[in-house]
Amino acid sequence: MYNTQVNFEMKEKTMKNKKTSVVLFIVLGTLLLVACNGSEGEPTDESSYEDVINQAYTQAAETNQASMALTSAAQPQPTDTQFTLSSPTPVGFITNTPLSVPTFSIPTLPPLPSPTFTAAGSQPGWVGGRPCLRTELLDEHPKDGAKFIPGQSFIKLWVFSNSGGCTWTAKFSITFVGGTNFAESGIIYFDEILDVPDIGYPNRAKVEIELDMEAPTLPGHYIGYWMLRDESANIFGVGGLGDEWFWVDIYVRD
Repeated sequence: MYNTQVNFEMKEKTMKNKKTSVVLFIVLGTLLLVACNGSEGEPTDESSYEDVINQAYTQAAETNQASMALTSAAQPQPTDTQFTLSSPTPVGFITNTPLSVPTFSIPTLPPLPSPTFTAAGSQPGWVGGRPCLRTELLDEHPKDGAKFIPGQSFIKLWVFSNSGGCTWTAKFSITFVGGTNFAESGIIYFDEILDVPDIGYPNRAKVEIELDMEAPTLPGHYIGYWMLRDESANIFGVGGLGDEWFWVDIYVRD
């Protein structure tokens, strides 16, 4: 940009010098012509000399104007340049990807099987509007939800009361009816685990039954359902009608 402007100024200065030289050349030529004319004929008066000089300056001025016109026409004329603003490119915004929420899976234990009862014999008669065979659970140990390690041995204790009108004899038994059996056998007679008196266990008598049991080898929640049975294979249990079972409820830890 700077070099272009300097070159332009130098060219313009050169053109002015050329114009001045042309004017001087014309004036000098005119004077020489007048001088020559004056030497050939009679000398003219002062007015004639002034007219010749004025005519020479007029011709020089016209020549100068013509030269300036040609120079101006030769020079490039500035042109208006139109600028077009381009539309701004939209800036893309970075969107944060939401973090995934961790999910925790809770192991689902299989549903506990419903207890199935063995076939019962002839149920004894009712006394006072209630069945003769029924019991009341007074206490137990361990309580429901006890925790054991896999394969751990434990003793389950139930404390019953004969709440019916029939006497329990040595041939009565406790029997497994559903769920998970932690004992070695499904039927245990009273005379195998109790010192049954000769009169047996009449109404309101207490009976403590203890069974040796063992926890399963796999971790989980286990329940085993039990009931009582008389010598005729009649099944009975707890509750007002003696038709509800009792159970062993444990957890096996890792």
